[in-house]
Amino acid sequence: MIVPIVAFLRGFMQGHKEMTPTSISQITEQIVRVIIILASSFFLVVVLHKEVELSIYVSILGTAVASISALIVMTYFSRKKKIIPSRKEKSVPKKDVLKELSVYVTPFIFVGASISIFQTIDTFMINSNLMLKGFTLPEAENINAIVSLVLKLIFLPVTLATALSASLIPYITANYESGNVHSIRKNISKSLFLNFFFVLPASVGFTLVSKPIFVTAFGMNSEFIAGDILSWYGIMPIFLSLYTLTSSILQGMNQIRWIIISLVLGFVLKIITNKPLILMYDGVGTAFSNYIGFGAMILLQGYIIQKEAKYSWLDGLGNIKKIITPCIILVFALAPIGVISITIEVYSTLIFIALGSIALSGVIYFFLIRQNGALDLLLKEIKK
Repeated sequence: MIVPIVAFLRGFMQGHKEMTPTSISQITEQIVRVIIILASSFFLVVVLHKEVELSIYVSILGTAVASISALIVMTYFSRKKKIIPSRKEKSVPKKDVLKELSVYVTPFIFVGASISIFQTIDTFMINSNLMLKGFTLPEAENINAIVSLVLKLIFLPVTLATALSASLIPYITANYESGNVHSIRKNISKSLFLNFFFVLPASVGFTLVSKPIFVTAFGMNSEFIAGDILSWYGIMPIFLSLYTLTSSILQGMNQIRWIIISLVLGFVLKIITNKPLILMYDGVGTAFSNYIGFGAMILLQGYIIQKEAKYSWLDGLGNIKKIITPCIILVFALAPIGVISITIEVYSTLIFIALGSIALSGVIYFFLIRQNGALDLLLKEIKK
């Protein structure tokens, strides 16, 4: 009952070029969700020594509470902005309304469900294919569960990045309708910068310090296998955020058919490559098939954007270079820590390594982006 109301308020505000409420509500929703999941699980299982099933129930409840928090944020902004629909009555045939709705809603449904569909494909294919290799059903289900948990971690930076970068989409739409190609290119470059600002350092952390991060979030459960899978999924935030961004840009440019074509291409490649890659690389194979599927969709959508907006993706690298350099330094700082953590099997030590790595990365990244001007550029764009 809550989610459709939140979706309506977000769509209504976006229609009036107010993307800030959507971004803040999405970020708030994810923060509340994660806090409830981690805090309730720790308190019930570690402190009170209750059954794990009870923590699962409370964690699921966290989804509803997170949605309520998003509704509160959207309600606050809807009152603050005082955007009132026009009361002018106009008779529009229902047939025309339904036709227009189907044209515009269909791509939103596909884009919104695409990531879940990819995950569902893995869920149904992992067990059967691993058992063909000789895995027992419990072993296969364990890997299946780990892949699902890994994706939950991956989505955290993606949500933040896409919430901010998508705030420029209404301006891209307006400029496309008015034929202002220069402004379209400028806003696409800004979206890329906001996108990479968050997903690049997160990908470095997931790739290099995967085992401690997974253990900190989900505990000691096949931590070596889980760390290996998370490490190979490490750059997935880049793919997911780029796919969401390019899809949003195409929607703003009214290139709906290319969104659907790219989705079909991605799904076909995912299904074709998933089985052989799982048979060769176990759970890690799902990461490779995701890279192939999403990579193909990003390339096709990127080509259409380049063609329609006369946009050169190399132009967007100017400000992104200010992020790449600090991330390269993060690689050298975290790589030794990641190598050392592979042999450690002590729960408290792995948590200490994860928190220490996050703190160290934050200090290094913050210092470097402040020195090269990337932080000032970010704050300037957010303020706009």
